[in-house]
Amino acid sequence: MRRFAALVMATLLAAAAAFAEPQGATTELSPEEAYRTAFTSLEAGKPGLANAIADALLIRNPGSYRVLILKSRAARSIGLFAEAAAAGRAAWRAAEDKPQRFTAAMVTAQALSSDGKRTRAQLWLRRAADRAPTEATRAMAVRDFRYVRARNPWSTELSFNVTPSSNVNNGSARETTQLYGLPFEFQLSGAARALEGVEYATSVGSRYRFAQGADHAHDLVVQLSHRTYSLTADARAQAPGVSGSDFAFSQAALGYVYQRRPQVWPGPYTLSAMAGHSWYGGADYFSYLRLGGTQKIALGDKAALSFSGSGERQFGIGAPDAGILRADLRLSRQIGDLGRLGLSLSHTDSASATDVSDFSELRSGLDFTLARPILGAHVSFGLDWRQRSYPRSRHDPGGRNDREVSANIDLVFAQIERFGFNPTLSLRAGRTDSSIGLYDRDNLGLSLGIRSAF
Repeated sequence: MRRFAALVMATLLAAAAAFAEPQGATTELSPEEAYRTAFTSLEAGKPGLANAIADALLIRNPGSYRVLILKSRAARSIGLFAEAAAAGRAAWRAAEDKPQRFTAAMVTAQALSSDGKRTRAQLWLRRAADRAPTEATRAMAVRDFRYVRARNPWSTELSFNVTPSSNVNNGSARETTQLYGLPFEFQLSGAARALEGVEYATSVGSRYRFAQGADHAHDLVVQLSHRTYSLTADARAQAPGVSGSDFAFSQAALGYVYQRRPQVWPGPYTLSAMAGHSWYGGADYFSYLRLGGTQKIALGDKAALSFSGSGERQFGIGAPDAGILRADLRLSRQIGDLGRLGLSLSHTDSASATDVSDFSELRSGLDFTLARPILGAHVSFGLDWRQRSYPRSRHDPGGRNDREVSANIDLVFAQIERFGFNPTLSLRAGRTDSSIGLYDRDNLGLSLGIRSAF
């Protein structure tokens, strides 16, 4: 105790000299008295003195939670951000309950954010939200998370889904079909028919905001995605020698996005340029260049209109070359206290020397998101219709016409949350009727995933 008291007194005298503290009579301080002195100094706007005393206290007891919190706050106040973050992490390890872990995560995030390490700060704020003891403290962590994210030049979104599906290979719903206008049926191979299995999909999207102003921003973006499959025992028996990885699809893209939010009509818009490459079954598939833009227009307080367009050039390796033009229109409106209704319409033209990539498509959709959760889950559902016409087909000189109807319902379980993520459940069903029976399709899938809550 005498050695500790001497150490504290030496620290106090040194700190007093360094920070021009008035000197008076000296007395030996107990650890509790030293802590109170440091705490009072911090509250009184003397973080240097508080930091010096905290260092002395940590020599005696390096695992003291409350001293580590004090150290983190004091060190951050005098610009020692690395020390402040290290003390916060040590406090997290020393914490014994949720309130203590919440506080430790918050001070660590604050130190990292002050040091310009905002992505790591966001991770600690997710920890803080996960350990928040009350709704008020969780709201505080979410508020700080959004504040840091808005000032972070880096932003990353992750997604992961597992989807049992009745048709992982987009195969035919038929076992036999007529082809080439001949009056008899052809037997389809097992691999050409629908195969049951499970889809595993993951994606990462990251942007770096390298310049921005009051009403505009310039971003570099990177997008990575991969999906692969496993087949059921029945599917493997139906198509011997075929594995789910044969249908795996991966894509990588790099691009530039310009966003502007003018204060006058018509409203915010986005321009983008992307270049990417894709792989199918582990082999090179095609590369592409895409230019696009989106314009949003507010129609009063409850409605909004958006339209977008894009032009894409695909350079085939395992796929045909193609030039694709697409236009989309979407109208959304709040319907009283029930929720939000969305209507969409899109048109796509794909020009190619190969018949399967030469088509015109019209698509329309309706979706509705309920305003109030049901049994703790946010619910949305949708209905889509698609008409695709191919002027040429290798299987029919008259070409080919496909009609597809699909429906989906999506649930986000907001009451279940870990580190700011909620589990999701989606049910999707679709049917395609084609003028060529080979392309008739049925698809039913149940998807489990995760989504960020904030």
